[in-house]
Amino acid sequence: MTFTGPQARPAISRAIVVVMGTLCVAGMALVGSASIASAGAAAGDQQVIEFKGGGTDPVNSPVDQMMQRFVKALAERTGNKIRLTYFAGAQLGGERDIVEGVQLGTVGMAVTGVTGHRIWDALWIPYLFRDRDHMWKVLRGPIGEEWGQVMLKERGMRLFGYAYRSPRNLTTTKIKVTKAADLKGMKIRVPEIQGEVIGWKSMGANPTPMAWPEVLTALQMGTIDGQENPFETMYANKMWEIQKYLSLTEHIRMAWTVLLDERIWQKITPQNQKIMQDTWKEAADWLEQNTLSREKEMLDTFKKNGMIAVEPPELNIQSFRDAAKNAWKDITPKAWGEGAYEKVQATN
Repeated sequence: MTFTGPQARPAISRAIVVVMGTLCVAGMALVGSASIASAGAAAGDQQVIEFKGGGTDPVNSPVDQMMQRFVKALAERTGNKIRLTYFAGAQLGGERDIVEGVQLGTVGMAVTGVTGHRIWDALWIPYLFRDRDHMWKVLRGPIGEEWGQVMLKERGMRLFGYAYRSPRNLTTTKIKVTKAADLKGMKIRVPEIQGEVIGWKSMGANPTPMAWPEVLTALQMGTIDGQENPFETMYANKMWEIQKYLSLTEHIRMAWTVLLDERIWQKITPQNQKIMQDTWKEAADWLEQNTLSREKEMLDTFKKNGMIAVEPPELNIQSFRDAAKNAWKDITPKAWGEGAYEKVQATN
C-alpha cells in the first residue's frame, strides 16, 4: 500500500469489507505493495482482532482519508488479522466521548485534539513550540515517550502516535488585530481547555470557552468577537462568510493525538505491532505533506473570498509572544512537574 495522493470516498461508506482475500472499500478493490500471502506469513499466530476507531474531523477530510489509508494498508499487511473500522465526523461522539470510549473499551482507537489529560491540556499554551520541527522533537522524542508512559499508567491508553495539524490562527469580525494590545477585552471563543483560557487571558483577551457547535451562531449574533482554529477547521466551515479579519498569529501548534486501547495492543503479535507502527508512520507522513501543501491554497481561498489576512511584518508576532511569556507558570509545573517546561524549551 503506497500513501500517495488524496482519495475521495462516498460519505456514507465507512466500513472496510474483506471478500475472498481481496480488500475492498466502497465496492472498489485495492491492491497494495505488500502481498496478502506474505503478510499472512508475517502475522504468525495472530488472532483476528476487530475494533473501531473514531474522530470528529469531517467525513472525507484529509484526516479521514489518512485513517482510511491506514485501515486498508494495516488489513492488507497483516493478512486481514487486524481489522479496524474508522468513523469520522463525530459518528462515535465528541472528542471527549471517543477518548472515554477507549478507556472503557467501547472504542479501540481515538484520533483527537483533546485528550482530557493534564499533560496534553498544558500543550495548549501560546508559543510553547518554536516551530514544527521543535514540536516533533518534543512529542516524538524522550519527553514525549515519558508522557506516553504516564498516559498508559494512569488511563490504560497507549499513545500510539501523532499526526500533523496546522497552527492555530485568529479570526475577528470588527477589529483588525495586529498586536497583542488590540485584544484587550475582546471575547475570543476558545475550546474548553485550561491552557487556552490562561493563554488568551495573558494576552489581554476575554477568553470564552464554548463547544464548537455553538460557535458559528455566536459569531453571527455578535455574542463573541472572534475565534481561533487551524486553517483546516476554518476552511471546512467557510469562515470567510462570518469573519472579516484573519490574523496569522500561529499561537498554538498542537498535533492530532492517537490513543489506542492497551488491551488491544497486548493482543497483537510483536511482528504485527511493528507493521502497525510502520504503517501508521506512512499514514501520518502522508497527512503532514498533504496538509502542508494545502496551507497556502487555503490561505489564498480565504483572501479570494474577502477575508483580510494580517501577516508579518504588519502583524507583530513578538508582541503576542511577550504578552504570553509567563502563561506556562500557571499550568505546566502542576501538569508536567517542576523543570519540565525548561526541558521542553531546551530541546533542539
